[in-house]
Amino acid sequence: MKRVRENLQGKDKIAADFALKLIKNSKEIEISKEDIKKGETIDDALLRVADILCTNDKKLRKRAREKGIPVIYLRQKKYLDIDGYIR
Repeated sequence: MKRVRENLQGKDKIAADFALKLIKNSKEIEISKEDIKKGETIDDALLRVADILCTNDKKLRKRAREKGIPVIYLRQKKYLDIDGYIR
Protein backbone atom coordinates (compact mmCIF):
# COMPACT_ATOMS: atom_id res chain seq x y z
CA MET A 1 0.00 0.00 0.00
CA LYS A 2 2.83 2.39 0.78
CA ARG A 3 4.33 1.89 -2.68
CA VAL A 4 0.96 2.52 -4.31
CA ARG A 5 0.63 5.73 -2.28
CA GLU A 6 3.94 7.08 -3.63
CA ASN A 7 2.55 7.27 -7.17
CA LEU A 8 -0.65 9.11 -6.21
CA GLN A 9 -1.49 12.80 -6.06
CA GLY A 10 -4.21 15.00 -4.56
CA LYS A 11 -7.39 13.33 -3.31
CA ASP A 12 -6.12 9.85 -4.19
CA LYS A 13 -3.04 10.30 -2.00
CA ILE A 14 -5.18 11.60 0.87
CA ALA A 15 -7.50 8.59 0.50
CA ALA A 16 -4.52 6.21 0.54
CA ASP A 17 -3.17 7.88 3.70
CA PHE A 18 -6.58 7.52 5.34
CA ALA A 19 -6.80 3.85 4.37
CA LEU A 20 -3.34 3.19 5.82
CA LYS A 21 -4.33 4.85 9.11
CA LEU A 22 -7.51 2.75 9.29
CA ILE A 23 -5.56 -0.43 8.68
CA LYS A 24 -2.87 0.38 11.24
CA ASN A 25 -5.40 1.31 13.94
CA SER A 26 -7.66 -1.70 13.42
CA LYS A 27 -7.20 -4.72 15.63
CA GLU A 28 -9.28 -6.86 13.29
CA ILE A 29 -7.30 -6.29 10.09
CA GLU A 30 -4.26 -8.46 9.59
CA ILE A 31 -1.47 -7.23 7.33
CA SER A 32 0.52 -9.99 5.71
CA LYS A 33 3.33 -9.87 3.19
CA GLU A 34 2.59 -12.15 0.26
CA ASP A 35 4.86 -12.89 -2.65
CA ILE A 36 3.50 -12.74 -6.16
CA LYS A 37 4.01 -16.03 -7.92
CA LYS A 38 5.68 -16.18 -11.31
CA GLY A 39 3.22 -15.26 -14.07
CA GLU A 40 0.63 -14.03 -11.57
CA THR A 41 -0.95 -10.58 -11.82
CA ILE A 42 -1.69 -8.34 -8.83
CA ASP A 43 -5.40 -9.09 -9.27
CA ASP A 44 -4.68 -12.84 -9.25
CA ALA A 45 -2.67 -12.46 -6.03
CA LEU A 46 -5.43 -10.43 -4.38
CA LEU A 47 -8.01 -13.06 -5.26
CA ARG A 48 -5.71 -15.80 -3.95
CA VAL A 49 -5.23 -14.26 -0.50
CA ALA A 50 -8.34 -12.12 0.12
CA ASP A 51 -11.14 -13.00 2.51
CA ILE A 52 -12.87 -9.68 1.72
CA LEU A 53 -11.93 -7.37 -1.13
CA CYS A 54 -12.40 -3.58 -1.33
CA THR A 55 -12.26 -2.30 -4.89
CA ASN A 56 -14.16 -0.34 -7.51
CA ASP A 57 -12.56 -2.25 -10.39
CA LYS A 58 -15.55 -3.86 -12.16
CA LYS A 59 -13.61 -6.78 -13.64
CA LEU A 60 -11.93 -7.57 -10.32
CA ARG A 61 -15.27 -7.30 -8.48
CA LYS A 62 -16.84 -9.77 -10.93
CA ARG A 63 -13.95 -12.24 -10.59
CA ALA A 64 -14.10 -11.98 -6.80
CA ARG A 65 -17.84 -12.65 -6.69
CA GLU A 66 -17.40 -15.67 -9.00
CA LYS A 67 -14.95 -17.06 -6.41
CA GLY A 68 -17.35 -16.28 -3.56
CA ILE A 69 -15.25 -13.43 -2.12
CA PRO A 70 -17.37 -10.57 -0.70
CA VAL A 71 -16.60 -7.18 -2.22
CA ILE A 72 -16.95 -3.72 -0.67
CA TYR A 73 -17.07 -0.87 -3.15
CA LEU A 74 -17.78 2.85 -3.31
CA ARG A 75 -21.11 3.85 -4.83
CA GLN A 76 -22.08 7.40 -5.87
CA LYS A 77 -18.73 8.71 -4.51
CA LYS A 78 -19.95 8.60 -0.91
CA TYR A 79 -21.63 5.28 -0.05
CA LEU A 80 -20.04 1.93 0.65
CA ASP A 81 -21.91 -1.05 -0.70
CA ILE A 82 -21.30 -4.73 -0.04
CA ASP A 83 -21.67 -7.38 -2.71
CA GLY A 84 -21.86 -10.75 -0.97
CA TYR A 85 -22.10 -11.94 2.61
CA ILE A 86 -19.50 -10.98 5.21
CA ARG A 87 -19.22 -13.30 8.20
